[in-house]
Amino acid sequence: MIKVNSLWLTLYLKHEHSKTHTGNRAAFPAREIVRLATLGGAEAIGMSDSIGSIEVGKKADIVLVETDSVNMFPVFDVYSALVYSANASNVSHVFVDGNLVVEDKKLVLTSISDLRGNLAKEMTYFTEKALEFSEDL
Repeated sequence: MIKVNSLWLTLYLKHEHSKTHTGNRAAFPAREIVRLATLGGAEAIGMSDSIGSIEVGKKADIVLVETDSVNMFPVFDVYSALVYSANASNVSHVFVDGNLVVEDKKLVLTSISDLRGNLAKEMTYFTEKALEFSEDL
């Protein structure tokens, strides 16, 4: 089983799977793949009334992707660029529920070192609990 932890890789793999399965690279257009990743994902978890598209009354979770990097040039079609060319390093700004959390590719509300420290503390607790649980098996 392949474990995919990147939205960009997931988008690309969906296209490749459709192209390979049907033998037709137009079988699943990039625009439809982006729709599946946004509104389709929200529909799948029963939250399309509050997330998944940019509409008045919905949470403003928005990712801005820069197109200045070499891997993003040229951009003839925005959807194709997102599916076939973009990766996490192209994310320039992120808004979560309308709040800016990444600006110019840098975290706004915290630092990586703070996150690592918090994660290390949480992992210590998690590891202890996992060991306790495994002893009971």
